[in-house]
Amino acid sequence: MTRPGVMARILWRAGALLGTALLVGIATAAPVQAHAVLVSSNPVDGAQLDRAPGSLVLTFDEDVDVASTTVQLLDESGDVLSTGRPAGAEPGAGESTVVSAAFPVLAEGRYLLRWQTVTSDDFHPVNGALSFGVGVPVVAAGSSSDRAVGGPLETGARSLGFLGYMVAVGGLVLLVLLRPILARRPTAERTLVQGATLGAVLSLTGLVSLEAWLSIRSSTAPSSSFLVFWGTAVVSVMVLALASMLVSGDYVGRTGAAVAGGLGVVASVAGAWGLGHLGHGSTNAGSLLSTLHVVATAWWAGGLALLVTVAVPAQRQGSRAWVHVAILRFGRIAVPAVVVSVASGALLARGLVPSWEGLTGTTYGRALTTKLVLVALAILLGAVTALRARRRRPDTRISMRLMGELTAVVVVVLLAAALSGGQPPDDRRWAPTSQESATQGVHSAETADLVVTLAIAPNLPGANFTSVHVLDTRRPSPGPVDEVLVDLGDGTLTAAERQKAAPSPQQATDPGDDEWILAEQIDGSQSRVVRVVVRRTGWDDSVVLFPWKVAPSPGTELGGADLAGWWVLLAASALVGGAAIALTASRRLRRRGDSVDVDLREQMRVPIDVGAG
Repeated sequence: MTRPGVMARILWRAGALLGTALLVGIATAAPVQAHAVLVSSNPVDGAQLDRAPGSLVLTFDEDVDVASTTVQLLDESGDVLSTGRPAGAEPGAGESTVVSAAFPVLAEGRYLLRWQTVTSDDFHPVNGALSFGVGVPVVAAGSSSDRAVGGPLETGARSLGFLGYMVAVGGLVLLVLLRPILARRPTAERTLVQGATLGAVLSLTGLVSLEAWLSIRSSTAPSSSFLVFWGTAVVSVMVLALASMLVSGDYVGRTGAAVAGGLGVVASVAGAWGLGHLGHGSTNAGSLLSTLHVVATAWWAGGLALLVTVAVPAQRQGSRAWVHVAILRFGRIAVPAVVVSVASGALLARGLVPSWEGLTGTTYGRALTTKLVLVALAILLGAVTALRARRRRPDTRISMRLMGELTAVVVVVLLAAALSGGQPPDDRRWAPTSQESATQGVHSAETADLVVTLAIAPNLPGANFTSVHVLDTRRPSPGPVDEVLVDLGDGTLTAAERQKAAPSPQQATDPGDDEWILAEQIDGSQSRVVRVVVRRTGWDDSVVLFPWKVAPSPGTELGGADLAGWWVLLAASALVGGAAIALTASRRLRRRGDSVDVDLREQMRVPIDVGAG
């Protein structure tokens, strides 16, 4: 038999590493996206164009499958106009962040364009809409009025994959944690091994079904990145089942079982990485947080599922002390797992649902809210059960609470599967409503002997005219202005950074009267710093910076209150709560002896009826 302390220490250290990784994730995480997000388009949504565009250009934040991309152009009568076949930025590109399509010759009027594509790494469908006018004003389309969860077939396949993986993880975790008391109930050990094996089978079934369904729906073969994530998840669940069998018996000896336990822990993290990428973004921060979220949830949810399968029969057979010990030992990994799960989930939600209207006004947001409520309910039931077990008082309702907690957790996992297959409200339509007013009127600034004034009209995303007026205050004037360059920026740099950054200006034209005009497209309404460069022969360039806020297009950025701070607060609260619990438990152990098994020894003083096991 394997010495329990070796594998238990593996779990404790793995938990410590997960906690450390979570802190790193919090320190480095920016809001992350779940799927490819449209970051810019030409024409932009809500644009009023003087000339009909010859093509459409869509730019995403990650690769999309070009073959699965469709574009539908409608005129104001609702008739569908023929467009060119969507193509990648490079000829023949199968995956690209930039997709284009040719337009037919368009007359004056209003047009609505609907697009749909598939994210390359996770096969998620992404869609949206934009409107533009040729010679006439138009209201921006924003995006779909709702953001839904995944369909029933995809959700079912994902649910099997997630639940099976978690049960396989839970079997390994409990085999390690309950090793000192499994000898008193041999049937419990067999149940845990069988449960882990069954979980692996269910997970494999779900993953194979998911790959088949996504391929059929998109009518294309999976991308290489999708297959890497999918294959990692498949191999991981098989390793978990094998590790559980080796840990439970004397097949490989004490050292071999310890190695198998460590390999199982590694497989649980690798499986979480694969499954997380099949439902979340692949940015560095998103990869770390989604992996932490999935593996921590698996240690909690999967362990709870199999704990119920062995604890409820033991309770019915009168082995109450054994059940109390099992609950207390499971709590030592369940508490940190819950803390990491909640904190990482909140940080992920920061990018997925950034606004109040996105949370309350979409199917996706309401499903996420339901998930949060059920998580809180499961935590409450688990806390009551653990406290009752620690006090060693007779507890006739322990089975009912365990079943209630498990039911809540299962529904949480089902909702997570539905959410991972849906499209979150993370685009401009659901962006938090800006609290910063758009810049209005004409603004002036001085540099050396020049007074430079700037105006941008209509100051909305789309086609704009930038007007620069240069007044020379020196008398006599040293010479005329030869050239004016304007760099509108993209809102990513501060004024100090813009001062140092290499410019990418556009040359303005001179219609006379010391006024210079530039016609340019502006994407998005974020704040930016406009740089104006004035050049005169024999003089150094004069540079002026203007902080500027472009107004949002009508119908966009209507998400209401910004939830980013609230999501961070939830993550911080989970960490503080977990630290408080850990500190309290540490003090109790120091007062009663520094043994991690003090509760077990105290419970063993109570006669244990092993029942039929």
